[in-house]
Amino acid sequence: MHRTATINEVSARYTILPEEWYIPEVVGGKPTNGMKQGQEDNLQDWQKQNFKEALNGMCKQNYELYLYYLSIGVAPEHARMMLHLNHYTHWVWKQDLSNLMHFLALRLDKHAQYEARVYAEAIYTLLKQYLPELMRLFDEHKRI
Repeated sequence: MHRTATINEVSARYTILPEEWYIPEVVGGKPTNGMKQGQEDNLQDWQKQNFKEALNGMCKQNYELYLYYLSIGVAPEHARMMLHLNHYTHWVWKQDLSNLMHFLALRLDKHAQYEARVYAEAIYTLLKQYLPELMRLFDEHKRI
């Protein structure tokens, strides 16, 4: 985050997290252009499918372990260590429009990380639905 926002996350210390995790629709390979970040479409279909199936299987297995350890009395802040980084959480995000427009200008750029672009497109679509004139001005003056 490059600008200010107020973010409150649901705490897994007090709430049992739902059985939800992110499995990428698009699985990219390591870049061959010397870059340390990003992805390229250089994997074969079997590699992509294998990755997705393995990731989903490990998430299911670890979620079951998370629930098991909660059920036998392990502290939630320790039991949640069984969960993967791609386990969904819930946030309440508050931000003024100026900073949100800056965020969108950066994250809608074709060079932004794929998942960040998808998230930014979802925000953009919602804003365009409810604030069409604002988003018209954004497209004219702020969008990179």
